[in-house]
Amino acid sequence: VSFAALPTVGVDLTVNLGGSSYGISTSGNTMSTNSNFAFFGNSVAVTGSGAACSGTQSCTAAIRGTLAGSGASHLGFSYTFGSGLTGKQVDGAAVFGKQ
Repeated sequence: VSFAALPTVGVDLTVNLGGSSYGISTSGNTMSTNSNFAFFGNSVAVTGSGAACSGTQSCTAAIRGTLAGSGASHLGFSYTFGSGLTGKQVDGAAVFGKQ
């Protein structure tokens, strides 16, 4: 999170599922928040070659989240990714709190 009048958010995570590993990463803090501190990213690149990202189509993620708490001390987001070609997708969520 890069704090400013309207913060920006970047994501770099690995999802391990069924023997496959997928990487979801924005290029820096590329998701801007709105006035409610919500953020979203569409067509975020996903690396990996498990069942959710097989085929010839590129594998992408959609991310939806928000900053919450005093001084934006917490962050939560949901993600969905897949190639669209196989009809398989992965859905998940993550929540973080400042320590």
